[in-house]
Amino acid sequence: MTHFFTTIFPCGDPARVAEYREALRKNLACAAIDEIGLLAEGRTRSPQNSPKIRVRPIDRRPTYSDFFAWINEIASPD
Repeated sequence: MTHFFTTIFPCGDPARVAEYREALRKNLACAAIDEIGLLAEGRTRSPQNSPKIRVRPIDRRPTYSDFFAWINEIASPD
């Protein structure tokens, strides 16, 4: 199983929001990606609903440690 991890954050720039939505749409359409993990900063929500998306709220900007802690929770040993 291939997991792709990224973050979503509050953004006031409509062009940047559109860019993020398009990137997420393309990642969802990618057959090589089985699941997308979104660390959602603050009250941000996923802009799309999909069974491929797993959201984890976080109250601050995530660190590499946050990503790897989550990865280690759900990834298999291999």
